Amino acid sequence: MKISGAPLEEARRLAIENAIADASYSAGAIVTAEDSLMNGVLSNSTLKVSTRSNIKNIEVLSESIENDILSVNIRVKIRDYNNCRENGYKTKVLVTNFQISEPRQASIGKIYSLGHHITNRISDQFNVRSDHAVALAANVALNRNSLSNSIDRTQVLSQSDTIARRFDTQYVIFGMVRDLSLFEINEDSLFTNEEFIARNFTLSLLVVDVFRSLVIMEKSYHFESEWDFDLFRKINLNSSVFWQSDYGRSLIDLLIEIVGEIDSEISCQPVFSQIVFRMNGDYVINSGNKHNVETGSRFPLFRKAILPPDTILLRKVEGSSFTVISTDENTTLLSAQDNNIAMSAQLYDLVQLE
Repeated sequence: MKISGAPLEEARRLAIENAIADASYSAGAIVTAEDSLMNGVLSNSTLKVSTRSNIKNIEVLSESIENDILSVNIRVKIRDYNNCRENGYKTKVLVTNFQISEPRQASIGKIYSLGHHITNRISDQFNVRSDHAVALAANVALNRNSLSNSIDRTQVLSQSDTIARRFDTQYVIFGMVRDLSLFEINEDSLFTNEEFIARNFTLSLLVVDVFRSLVIMEKSYHFESEWDFDLFRKINLNSSVFWQSDYGRSLIDLLIEIVGEIDSEISCQPVFSQIVFRMNGDYVINSGNKHNVETGSRFPLFRKAILPPDTILLRKVEGSSFTVISTDENTTLLSAQDNNIAMSAQLYDLVQLE
């Protein structure tokens, strides 16, 4: 963008706006403003995005001025929702206890319970920020061997199904903290030679749709940040001192990013609820008004079909329709429109909330 005597901040704002627009118009976005990151730090510039796509993590990578022209390079993450039809129902997400693959690395600071705190914070962030899910943290974990360097998906799906039946949930989130190692950083300048300790954080994450037997998300995350504490100090992870440190704030930012990405991933997925009880010819499912289920709604019945060798397919029962008779916070009573359908429904069959 040519500056031509314009105020630099105004030119910078317009340049970033134009760069975002170039990246987002193909996804159907209209850009007016949005918060930006400069070298990973939130800057003062603010841009807003009005879009049918999800635009987040707008990061300014570099800026330069040459021959009165301001150039800006940015990175924009865009998720296209033009073909997505959200139905307004909330699904259930279970966050398992995140494990530390190398517990000896946690000995510095005695942060052995970090995985437990991560689990609770992800669950809390879901319930604060998500429009698509209700989350629960649980003190259960995947078999450590299933989250080794090469993930055993057969074991993961098998254990997910067992966990999901216990907690009545569609999605299960697993995590393994793979690196908490420390390292030294030397910063040399003309006047100073500083050394400080930094710490890695690497997390492997897996999100399973249990009802469809699908791994819908598999991703690794990493950051490194200054470790502000004495190496021999035991850290109280319940204290704000840790979470307000550079490392703690970096971890909070990462967890918010993770919740946003998982929420985006499940927002366009079909929402199912499970039959958990039969009562005088009617059926109870494990979703209620907390999940936006309302009296009078109608849902079709789905049943799992196992195809060789180990493929699970959800098959809609033709002509099936269940009507919501009553609902409370976590459960709903359904009545079938057809007596034959009512007699054929079984425990652990599914209805699709649509």
